[in-house]
Amino acid sequence: IDTAERQGKLFRLEGDPEAAAGRFARMLRLNKGGDVAQEIRGMVGLVECRITAGQLDDLETEVDRLRQLARQSGDTRHIAQATWCGGLLHLRHRRLVAAERHFQTSRALAATLGADRLQLSCENNLGEVFRYRGELEAARLSYARAARLAGARGWGDLAAVAHVNLALLALQQDQPQAIEAEIDRVAALLDDHPRHWAWQFVGLLRALRAATCGEAPACRAWWSVAQDRGLARMPGPDLWLPLDRLSTAAAAQGWDDLATSAAHLAARASGGIRTGSSDEPVRG
Repeated sequence: IDTAERQGKLFRLEGDPEAAAGRFARMLRLNKGGDVAQEIRGMVGLVECRITAGQLDDLETEVDRLRQLARQSGDTRHIAQATWCGGLLHLRHRRLVAAERHFQTSRALAATLGADRLQLSCENNLGEVFRYRGELEAARLSYARAARLAGARGWGDLAAVAHVNLALLALQQDQPQAIEAEIDRVAALLDDHPRHWAWQFVGLLRALRAATCGEAPACRAWWSVAQDRGLARMPGPDLWLPLDRLSTAAAAQGWDDLATSAAHLAARASGGIRTGSSDEPVRG
């Protein structure tokens, strides 16, 4: 059980959420409901990885089951984790009001428990809620707060995720210098973690800059980095805008193969972005 859990965490960090979900599912099978804490950890890992991999079928049922287990355990830490998972699913479906409520609740519980990593994850995801809603300054403040707190604790991986989000925010606002500065920070923070999934955003955004400048060798090299770090395995909506911009820039340079590949992945990423109600953002 412990080995399956650790393998799941490693696959998740290395940008293979489907393989990670398989390990967390194995953890649950081996546990067979014997240890409640292990079952909750396995379900948290499984739900997170399935959301990242875009495998959303029946997840509402899984999250409800997780909530029930957390309540039955009587452990506030488990309740906070289950609430966070519910927020992730609401966020992926663009139910932004519900997502914000879940992350706010989980963050408050995490603060009382001293669960700093969970608190920082909530802060990052609240930034996502604000960004998708178009409240860009509120998003920037959440990301910056998460980056600062993670940096102060020496948690480079969490700080890197916050800086990735700041880079995406800068891309949305067409601020190329800010994008480059944030991605340089991500690369520095992950210098000792060469297989971390966040490298896909370093590769993708550097490939976009190179395509804009007409630098074909650099563009293709960074595109390869993004692919190797899990680009096709993590079809999240955050990838839509940089992939769409890269496809346009590559087409303008006459790099049809790259433009087509980026457009294909952009279409996959945009599948999770819905529009048309007051609780859902307009894409881009």
